[in-house]
Amino acid sequence: MKHFAKFNMEKYDDKRNEYRTKDLGEVATLICKEARLMRMERVNDVCWFVFRDIDFCWDISNKYYFGDISVHPRVFQGIISMLKTKIFAEK
Repeated sequence: MKHFAKFNMEKYDDKRNEYRTKDLGEVATLICKEARLMRMERVNDVCWFVFRDIDFCWDISNKYYFGDISVHPRVFQGIISMLKTKIFAEK
């Protein structure tokens, strides 16, 4: 199984080459690894973060979930703080 997360069909839009996630740790990891964040979408009380380049994001996401990736902890924490600020500022 190449991509275990592909079973969660709401996470990507193949036609537009977009990857979506609501997991802040995953979002921070993707940003640390220079994935391109296109926008944040609010659906009811859930914030979805939409990235460009599904294949790159799948690779990073799988490494994140299996613990096969490392990022600088201060950068990661800074991004988490920025994301929380953005989420609650727009609420």
